[in-house]
Amino acid sequence: MSPTIANDAPVPGDSLSRLPSGHVARVRALPNDDEPYLRLRAMGLCEGRKIEVIRHGSRMIVSLSGVRIGVDRRLAEAIEVEPGP
Repeated sequence: MSPTIANDAPVPGDSLSRLPSGHVARVRALPNDDEPYLRLRAMGLCEGRKIEVIRHGSRMIVSLSGVRIGVDRRLAEAIEVEPGP
């Protein structure tokens, strides 16, 4: 189980899939070797990128600099995030 703190803010090592709607974080790591993750990278979802969770669920929606993309929850489980501005 990933560590959490009282206000549910992300901590290093948390999975994107654990973040509720409205939370902002930075992408810490995501897999390099699988086609779906390569597509997400091509859309701008990569290490160091600030993201906001718009919708939480089986099909998550995240915002990257105002652009919204959908991320399947199973993929989001392998994307590590950390607290971000």
